[in-house]
Amino acid sequence: MLDYPYQDVNNLRISGCIVRDATFRGNSFASFRIAHNVSAKAGTLFYDCEMHAFGEKKLPVELLKKGSKVIIEGKFDSRRMTNYIRVESVVANEMQMTVLSNGEKKAALERANCVELNGEIGNQPFYGRNNVVVRFRFRHELDQVNSVFFNCVMFASDVDDSLPTELLREGNSVVIKGRLSLNTFRNPEGDEELIIESMRPAEKNNKTYGVAKEDPEEVRTVPAAEPVVSELDLFSEGAVAPPMPEIKVNSAPIIVERELF
Repeated sequence: MLDYPYQDVNNLRISGCIVRDATFRGNSFASFRIAHNVSAKAGTLFYDCEMHAFGEKKLPVELLKKGSKVIIEGKFDSRRMTNYIRVESVVANEMQMTVLSNGEKKAALERANCVELNGEIGNQPFYGRNNVVVRFRFRHELDQVNSVFFNCVMFASDVDDSLPTELLREGNSVVIKGRLSLNTFRNPEGDEELIIESMRPAEKNNKTYGVAKEDPEEVRTVPAAEPVVSELDLFSEGAVAPPMPEIKVNSAPIIVERELF
C-alpha cells in the first residue's frame, strides 16, 4: 500500500544574528548563515539557511545582511548528512520592553527557540539516576532516502517527577516539542542537542493513495499448466493424454482511483 502512515511535523522558529551577507541566485534564492546564542554561558549554535521565493513572494533582501537581528521560521532539511534550515519567513527582531522580577524595565530582543518534529526513537533510551532524566537518539524522515537526526534529552516533569516511559521506547513514532541547545559536558565547544519539553504519540495520516483491490465475489476460469507426460507414455499402446483440468482463481485486481484530500 502506497501511503505515509504519520502526519509530517517539521516546524522551527529561532532568533539569531546573520553572520555574513546572503548569497543570491537571481531574485528567487538566497543562502546565508545564522548564529543563535543559547545563553550567555552555553555557547552559540550556527545554522546554514536557504530561502526560495516563488510566485509573488519576494526575498527580504534588506534583512539578509551581516549583523541583522532576525527571527526565522522554517523547517529542518539535510544535505550530505549535514542539517540546514529551509527558511519560509524572515522578520526583523525588534527590541521589546520586559519587566524583571524586581520590577525594573529592560529593553531586549526576543529570544525565540522552538522546534516541533515527528519521528522515531532510534535507540533504547538511557535513563539517568533516579529516572529523572533520559537521553535518546531521534530521527525525522524527510523522504524515503533522507533523514535528520538529533540527540535528545528530557527531564522529569516538575509536576509529578515523571517521564512518559510508555512512549520512550525504541522504534516508537512520536511528536516532540522542545528547544535547541548545546551539551558542553564532554565537549567544551558543545554538541548540539534537543531539550524535549513535551512528547505525544504521532498522529495517523488520513491521506490514501491508489491501491489494488480484489473483488472476492468475482472468479474466472483459466487453464492449469499442461501436465508433464513422457514420450514413452504417449506412444505406448492405449496411451491417452490426460485432459487439462480447470481451476478457479481470484480475478485480476481492480485499481481504485486515487483519492485526494
